Amino acid sequence: LKAEVENELTSKETIILQQAAELKQREKEGREALTKAEQNLLEKSKALEAKDAEAKIAQKKQDENEDRLTLMKREDQNKQMEIDNLKKLNKELAEELREAKNELLEQELQKKKSLSWPGACW
Repeated sequence: LKAEVENELTSKETIILQQAAELKQREKEGREALTKAEQNLLEKSKALEAKDAEAKIAQKKQDENEDRLTLMKREDQNKQMEIDNLKKLNKELAEELREAKNELLEQELQKKKSLSWPGACW
């Protein structure tokens, strides 16, 4: 009977030890799985941070380009206004030149008339 009880106890101890070993193995696998999940999460987090940094750089470049475009548009408007002013001035000068030529022609005609009418006093 004693041997039977010892065998049964040994058998139960063996079962308990096997169950404990299985538990330890599951615990180890669980830790490994958790560590792997944590590692994946960390990698994804780093990838997202890198993408965020790239997006910030791209946004900064876009803002700089928009600022340059705004400046170029403003400069273009200023140049267009300057061109318009120069065209207006050119038109005014052309009108003054035309009037001056007409005046000279008229003076020349008057001079010719006075020379062609000898004795005429003006």
